[in-house]
Amino acid sequence: MKKHWTWLLVLVVFSLVLVTPSLAAPPAPGNKGAGVEMNLQQHSDSRLNTTIQRRPARVMGTVVSIEGNTLVVENEQGTVKVLTDIFTRFVIPGVESPGIAAVEVGNYIVAQGQRRGESFHANSVLVRPRKPSRLGGEVTAVGADSFTLVTEEETVTVLVDDQTRFRFPGVEEPGLGDVVVGEKLLVIGQPTDEGDVLATLVIRSRPRVGEITGEVTTVGSASLTVERHGGDAVTFTVNEETVFLVPEIAEPTLADVHEGDTVRVRARLEDETPVALRVIVVPPTAAALLGKVVSVTGDTIQVETRLEQTIAVQTNSTTQFVIPGTDDPTLADLREGDTLRIGGEWVDIGTFHAWVIQVRLEERVRKGSGRILSLGDAEFILGSPHGTVRVLVNDETHYRFPGVDDPGFDDLEVGQQVGVAGLLQEDGSLLARWVGGRR
Repeated sequence: MKKHWTWLLVLVVFSLVLVTPSLAAPPAPGNKGAGVEMNLQQHSDSRLNTTIQRRPARVMGTVVSIEGNTLVVENEQGTVKVLTDIFTRFVIPGVESPGIAAVEVGNYIVAQGQRRGESFHANSVLVRPRKPSRLGGEVTAVGADSFTLVTEEETVTVLVDDQTRFRFPGVEEPGLGDVVVGEKLLVIGQPTDEGDVLATLVIRSRPRVGEITGEVTTVGSASLTVERHGGDAVTFTVNEETVFLVPEIAEPTLADVHEGDTVRVRARLEDETPVALRVIVVPPTAAALLGKVVSVTGDTIQVETRLEQTIAVQTNSTTQFVIPGTDDPTLADLREGDTLRIGGEWVDIGTFHAWVIQVRLEERVRKGSGRILSLGDAEFILGSPHGTVRVLVNDETHYRFPGVDDPGFDDLEVGQQVGVAGLLQEDGSLLARWVGGRR
């Protein structure tokens, strides 16, 4: 029994000798708890590295070469090698089960992943259509399926196909046949390998319009020179579309405008040449009157001004009317409540003789929104918070659908949420100036 306890004591002492150094060895001076701190620091660094590595980065650019599983991409910052592997996800429109084998030199890509040193490891690669070209210039030639555009930097052949859209204001169903040598166009399209551009959209911009007032210095056979009050002179081209408004003359022409007359000219700039759209002769006795229509009796309009005065406005056969959205307007087209801008002269304290009467556009414009309940031929029924509205469209209606090139009436759908603005008609319908929404 004594021998048994002796061996047991030896075994315990031997175990303590083996274990004690690791338990009892004191830390080096100045490094108390260094082992614990080092472990915590390593754990912190590991988490930081993991966070840095997992933070997504992005590379965008054009593929200039493909080397095995590496895409060499060029962008504004230079050249980047994008590394891919079996875990990289590829997204290529129109390609089923895409991989690096479906990527081609010239593709424009967006790669998501991490930067590691000088390389980039991609988690995903999205192939986009080639970055579109945007060109503006003058047309120098028109062919059967293309036209030549001269820009400030180069001469480009613009190809068109059945997918090319044309946006020419005032032209119904425009196409290549409406392109004219000498005009300036904006083209948006895809560059081809041959250096041409396949157009997706061709735009003829609206001419710039402005208005000046001055004194006529010269009247030509088809032109008019006006000296502005600032001293500089402008020569306007006059054509068959120019509208003349001359007091007391029923159907005025250029012949009714004389040197020394004060005129207000509204003009459009066409190929850097001002073309007169409207010429109004302003006599020395000219005055202006603003007010709302109270009533119309015979040839006289009762107009209430902001000073709450009622003025009798006289009209005759020479009075000109300008009413937005109305062709060849007359006195009969005025409505009670219309706000008028009247040009003419005072007869006495309560009477004004009108030369020109213009209905202010803002008073007939209405806006609204709702869902399309039904579609017809050049019209649709809008279900609005205030009830149903019959909305009419014409060639002057503009459409605004973000992401849709050259939107039009064909882009409307039953159930679609849209906003509209237009001119209120006598029957309560709305002639839309614009229709907009999201597809």
